[in-house]
Amino acid sequence: MFDSKGRGLGVAVFDFDGDGFTDLFVANDASPNAFFQGSKERVLMNRSAASRMFDYRSGMGVAVSDFDGDGIFDLFYTNYRTEYNALLLNRLDEEGAFSEQTDAFGLRNGSLGVTGWGVAVIDFDLDGDEDMAIANGLPDPFGRTEILEETDPGRCVPEPQLLYERSGDRFEEVTGQSGDLADLVTSARGLAAGDIDRDGRPDLVFSANHGRAVVMRNTSERQGHWLVLRPRWRPENRLAIGTVVRLEAGGRTQQRVLLSGTGYLSQAPFELYFGLGGAEVVDRLQVEWPDGQVTEMTGVAVDRVLQVEPPGNPPGQSPE
Repeated sequence: MFDSKGRGLGVAVFDFDGDGFTDLFVANDASPNAFFQGSKERVLMNRSAASRMFDYRSGMGVAVSDFDGDGIFDLFYTNYRTEYNALLLNRLDEEGAFSEQTDAFGLRNGSLGVTGWGVAVIDFDLDGDEDMAIANGLPDPFGRTEILEETDPGRCVPEPQLLYERSGDRFEEVTGQSGDLADLVTSARGLAAGDIDRDGRPDLVFSANHGRAVVMRNTSERQGHWLVLRPRWRPENRLAIGTVVRLEAGGRTQQRVLLSGTGYLSQAPFELYFGLGGAEVVDRLQVEWPDGQVTEMTGVAVDRVLQVEPPGNPPGQSPE
């Protein structure tokens, strides 16, 4: 796994091929991205070229989501301002590789001319599909290989941020209609999303290089009901990292995975957010724990934060 030329910035640790063994994706800046597949021998095999992840773009922040709704988790990562961001659908089961579909999902729009770092994929308007926010900021306007940001803050160039709304099979860039976010021009790096004020609508927190953190409270019009799920597991993994949740409501199936690390140098709350549109009840909720055991619930009430634990979880072990 050692690569002296690798400049790892973003990472995703997850079982992408569903074989029960953890895989690893590394987004490298100005060097090829890397993808390692786990195996029963407990060895990570470098499958970067075979999986079509050997990408020379300047990878920064990473997000994992089921973008095409096929029940398999895909990848998105941000890139440098001259290299549009990338969405790759997971086709490991069919083709043994990922398939880039950035243009098909409309995510090239707006990404050229800004340098992407943090990324958050979450349902901001609660209409039942996930939207996307991206933190942008140019590190060095001179394009030098040695960045001297700490000694020369003037090299951190402010850039506008990006907000996309999911509309059918594509994302539409809606930054201009996003209120104060449209005016946020800074040298952003980190980005985390979470419901800070507990009104059901996910908010945003940006960090900036040589600048203040910025909290963007979501005051958009609600398009539906919501559910925030807080899985809590055993003492060795109290925050239930690796848990996959599938939800059925209003004739639609959604799934989320709880991972450690958010986008770029950030961590969102260890919660999973579901916008439900007009659904007034969750018909079925399935929680697949890191050990493969499953907890199922039906007729789940909405518009609340729900903490869920597996049967027999030791009392007092789950953090509030």
